[in-house]
Amino acid sequence: MILETSTGRYAEGCHIKAVGRPHNGPDTVNNVLCPSPNMHVLCDKGAIVISDDFTLLEIAGVLEVHPKHEVSIEFLRYHREHFFKGE
Repeated sequence: MILETSTGRYAEGCHIKAVGRPHNGPDTVNNVLCPSPNMHVLCDKGAIVISDDFTLLEIAGVLEVHPKHEVSIEFLRYHREHFFKGE
């Protein structure tokens, strides 16, 4: 999501597989989503995750992916296995 501000555009970036220790995810385009700040926190805290078909777990919805943005299914699976706190 892009936020238009009086000083320019702002976009939140969220790594699917966290960079740094202990996850060591890459800082690559296929490992980044651009959610709202609230959704970013929910993803980071494992309150929601994304299934392989881009449906959201724990809340109703589907991740909208730009046709030119390749999201790594491998990183989505890693996120579900290591971050998801739901059932």
